[in-house]
Amino acid sequence: MANYFVPGPTLPDTILLRNAGDKVFVRFGSEQDEYRFYSFSPLDTTWSVPMYANPSTLYPRMACLAAFSENTATIAWDWNGRSEGGWQEIFQSGYGRTEIFSVSQAYGKVVWRLENI
Repeated sequence: MANYFVPGPTLPDTILLRNAGDKVFVRFGSEQDEYRFYSFSPLDTTWSVPMYANPSTLYPRMACLAAFSENTATIAWDWNGRSEGGWQEIFQSGYGRTEIFSVSQAYGKVVWRLENI
């Protein structure tokens, strides 16, 4: 799992991800609690995800299903409660995450893109 969402510290040695239908859950290191990480259900569009910040701190981040269709989904993330400081992740059926789009720039910026799809 890429550490693209945390400025500075590294992620713990173990991150467990579990797929359950249209949701993905995450558990960090020795944490016993499991958290919803992604949701692709248009009926369940907003959730809080604790992002790993350091060995003892999880910061909550709000996520929402910003756009949804049969073949694509866009997850929007709020960074530090500022709508201009967030990012979006675009998913395509059969490929998974294909693009990360920063909205912290004036007009936004693609910071990662899956090539050859």
